Amino acid sequence: MRIAVLGTGKIGGGLGERFREAGHDVVMGSRDPANGVPYAEAVQGAEVTVLALPWRVAEETVVTLGGLAGQVVIDTMNPYANHPGQAALPELYGTSGLERLQELLPAARLVKGWNHVYAHTIRTSPDFDGQVATVLLCGDDEAARGVVAGLAREIGFDPVDVGDATGARYLEPLAGLMIRMAIPLGRGFEMAFRLLTR
Repeated sequence: MRIAVLGTGKIGGGLGERFREAGHDVVMGSRDPANGVPYAEAVQGAEVTVLALPWRVAEETVVTLGGLAGQVVIDTMNPYANHPGQAALPELYGTSGLERLQELLPAARLVKGWNHVYAHTIRTSPDFDGQVATVLLCGDDEAARGVVAGLAREIGFDPVDVGDATGARYLEPLAGLMIRMAIPLGRGFEMAFRLLTR
């Protein structure tokens, strides 16, 4: 499968490496020519596009991509400022970053995923002493969610489908909780979310 990854930071770079190791044809898109090809070039001919950009540039970037009609688009982003001291981002009351992107890319098949998973887990291993980290997925296209679930399994994650795009209203705050535990509360990054059932 040809996969375009837009963003060469910790999340994008990590997913790109894992998908390449799983045998996929991965093209990295970057603003920096030293790290990848231009975004609009990267998405040409891709079956799946991964959005792993800082949210502050997400909207202005996706509108330059030609609509991505029919493509499965994985949104790994969260509508937060990336670093302390950055200007606060607008609150998305009653909606989510994923739903905003769907408005901008109405012909694309968007799926939220990996937004609540630490880059460290992606880059090292989702296996925690035999317990596999869960990646929660949502989006309006059920078949697209299935494609992303398959990719998640290929790179060692336990995918759990949480339904349509409104699920992102819950997944994005979950990412905030993960950040809070890792940094302000000092728990670090050697942990992951795991859904247990019986």
